[in-house]
Amino acid sequence: MRSCTTGSYHLLQRLAGGSSNQAPFNAAAAASLSVMHGSRKRLSSSGTWDLYRKYADSPEDLVELMRRIVSRGGRGRKQDNVPKEVVKVFCGRYSQLDQAGKEDLLLSMARDFTPSRESVEAAVDRYAASVSSPAEPPAEPPALAAGAGAADGVDEEGSSGRPQQPGVGGDSTESSGRLERGRHVRAYERLREELSPAYEALLKNVVAESDDGVRFVVDLRQDLLEVMRRERRRPGAGEGKAAGPDPLLSALDGSIRSLLQAWFSVGFLELRRITFEDSGGALLEKIARYEAVHPVGSLSELKARLGEGRRCFAFFHPCLPDEPLVFVHVALLPEVAGSMDDIVNRGGCGEEEEGSGCEEDEARSAVFYSISATQKGLQGVQLGNFLIKRVVAQLRAELPQLETFATLSPIPSFRSWLGKKAKHRVALGVDHSELSGEILLTAEEAVAILADVTANDNDGRPQDDVSNDKGGAAAALTALEADARREAEALAVLLSNDGVPGAAAESALTRLAARYLVRETVRGKIPDPVGNFHVSNGARVERLNWMGDLSSRGVKNSFGVMVNYVYDLSEIESNNRQYLSKGEVPASKDAHGLAWSLRRAGHGKGKAGQQPPSTTPPSPRAAL
Repeated sequence: MRSCTTGSYHLLQRLAGGSSNQAPFNAAAAASLSVMHGSRKRLSSSGTWDLYRKYADSPEDLVELMRRIVSRGGRGRKQDNVPKEVVKVFCGRYSQLDQAGKEDLLLSMARDFTPSRESVEAAVDRYAASVSSPAEPPAEPPALAAGAGAADGVDEEGSSGRPQQPGVGGDSTESSGRLERGRHVRAYERLREELSPAYEALLKNVVAESDDGVRFVVDLRQDLLEVMRRERRRPGAGEGKAAGPDPLLSALDGSIRSLLQAWFSVGFLELRRITFEDSGGALLEKIARYEAVHPVGSLSELKARLGEGRRCFAFFHPCLPDEPLVFVHVALLPEVAGSMDDIVNRGGCGEEEEGSGCEEDEARSAVFYSISATQKGLQGVQLGNFLIKRVVAQLRAELPQLETFATLSPIPSFRSWLGKKAKHRVALGVDHSELSGEILLTAEEAVAILADVTANDNDGRPQDDVSNDKGGAAAALTALEADARREAEALAVLLSNDGVPGAAAESALTRLAARYLVRETVRGKIPDPVGNFHVSNGARVERLNWMGDLSSRGVKNSFGVMVNYVYDLSEIESNNRQYLSKGEVPASKDAHGLAWSLRRAGHGKGKAGQQPPSTTPPSPRAAL
């Protein structure tokens, strides 16, 4: 049985004493009743069973039940072993709560089960007193001593739990040092236990005592992230700003994320290939439903993505055996793809792609064109980076002729970044020469973009402006010089246009996309989440691709521009160090030159006198 309630208990009593024609049912009921009697007997001494029985009809007692699970006696010790029935009740009842009920419980968990400032100060004082005391501290209770770990080892090696007299049985200095270390370790273990949030013990008990404990914790964190998202949107104390999530909620999230990172470490994950023929229908449905980058439009499209010339790999966890945690789609091609059209027309060997040059023995490049995480509760837990590296190793072993491993990636925040830069550029309202570091378009590019829309716009002026799309162009236009005016109008045209940009915008948008990825770091990180993910994993920015993704999403987010990141196995470690330690984005010679081209053409030094890195960028691979 998954949970015990008062009603279930009485029902089992009736079934156990039923008529003879219900004998099989009676025996099962009697067995279940015996288990419940045993549980009742075990729990009656602490009074938890009464709460347990009461709780089945009183959701209000859930917080108190949670408190009972993680506390013991009057000293606040965490309880390591909690009856499975109690844990099942807690998990089952939590799952039945509505959104408001879950939010209340999570807030209680964060606020009531985090050590208070007073308790922290008291624990630190006790630690200091224990360490500074010349005498051995009193023996710990058995439950604490059993978990002391390192302290027990010190006692066995040095004092064996008894003070040693100087000059007896060994060197007095060494004996005294061991005693001091023993005091420190015991005091530290106690301090660490007292400072650990009680909800960590709760979650560990849930995982230890429930078959679906890991699933429960993942779902609980998803609920927590949703609560934090709503908290961020709530008005703050002043000027209409959002208050942000409660810091105690953030601390709870950090603790759960750390636990999940340990439970979902790469050593526990299983890599599986997904195929249309061998994978079950339920799994295929999840692959289609969870696809986050390029939605699957039909069953035949899914079949093509999993067929010849294609690969799909996913990570699975033993505790969620039928749930793909993160999966990646790969196209095997003669060369690195520059657009999704290359993937569709040349990757895969479905009937509609016969003779399209997708023979696997001709493939020289593996292009990762979509990676999707499926569990919101695992947000921030590193899975995708390990997946790509494992897939690279798998493909190298299976297809040794592969030379290049690259991505064809979107730039999802490129348009929003350009809108903010345009707003800032115009709002300054000074002449072009003083804003050399903020120039986004050259005069020639602005004229070409405006000329491109003249035929569709009565007077050649944009139908919208930056203030309406991303804020602030029209009001400042009269204060700008001629070049700045044209630049503002051209940016307004680009940002207000929901369609595919004209050819006149190609040079400007690919250059700006390269600048965004290579130069515009924030605290040493690429502001684009996809770019930061790949470069953090050791990839380099290789090539910007005009008209790479002409889907509505691709045009809306990045004007259709896409980027190739290359995973060069000989450079992964050095690229990773360069990015994480120095904040420098590894880039090919072409991408690096494109990012800095406006400065080299004599248009200023960039923001705050920014100069291009003095290090020589890595050379592009021959395949590109």
